[in-house]
Amino acid sequence: MIESYFSGFLAGFLMCLSLGTVFFAIIQNSLENGYRSGVLISAGGILSDSIYIMIALFSTSFLPTIGHFDMILNGIGASFLLVLGAASLIKKSAGTGKTSSRGGGMLYFFGLGFMLNTLNPVNFFIWAAAAAAISYYNASNTIIFFSGSLSAVFVTQFAFSYYADYFQRYFTPKLINYVNRVAGAVFLLTGIWLAGKVVVFLTGY
Repeated sequence: MIESYFSGFLAGFLMCLSLGTVFFAIIQNSLENGYRSGVLISAGGILSDSIYIMIALFSTSFLPTIGHFDMILNGIGASFLLVLGAASLIKKSAGTGKTSSRGGGMLYFFGLGFMLNTLNPVNFFIWAAAAAAISYYNASNTIIFFSGSLSAVFVTQFAFSYYADYFQRYFTPKLINYVNRVAGAVFLLTGIWLAGKVVVFLTGY
């Protein structure tokens, strides 16, 4: 169980390296409105992730009538991770952009995080790929794995919210491009691994 938690924690931490819209919203709002706004944005994003995880697990657990559904999910997850990895490797940073608004209440910041995360469908396929990758886990280890993932996401984003002023000086386009390439390599390797499982299944080896 401890291994499941730390595996999930590592997976969640690696997801944070993608530096998506939620990440930039957390940084900018933390700088403009205080770290609590960043924490609320993170909480909204985590609620969205929790919903996506439940949908992914529901799809895996309650659609047994579809033949070899796990391999289908592996194929879908591999496809999107390969595309996401390639996009991360070739895209150039354009800076943080404007994703925040001065002021705003708790509901605004929470809703902002929820919507930014939900409106990025890639997040679902990442969680679906994770669900496929640990399909051999039993129910308790699966829950522990995703609990670790969500814990890592929240802890990492909380740290960025709290230390936004300190980290701001380091968020140069060059550094962001470098981190995007590391994240892209991780996504590509995971996608290749899942694709390999599908190939092995189809070829019978």
